[in-house]
Amino acid sequence: MPPALVEELGADGLHLDSKALNSADKRPVPETYLLAVSGHTLKALRKGEALGASFAVLPPIKYTKAHPDIEPLGWDGLETIAAQLKIPLYALGPEFIE
Repeated sequence: MPPALVEELGADGLHLDSKALNSADKRPVPETYLLAVSGHTLKALRKGEALGASFAVLPPIKYTKAHPDIEPLGWDGLETIAAQLKIPLYALGPEFIE
């Protein structure tokens, strides 16, 4: 979603995927809006934190067919990255209950 649409649509905030985060050089929405960022590395998530992200999303924790080329971080990798961030971090699976 282009940042200009956030206010027009009455959205609560904006999500930057890893590609958009990589090209961002400043916070694309005012501080009054939530800013979520997705990244696959600590470096990317720290950039989001520096831009003033409200929270971050970290995929994938386990192997996923959606991103077969990305090595899953595992629970230990998630814990390591989460410990180095000051913003909330949400993990993306996949995780299945059997």
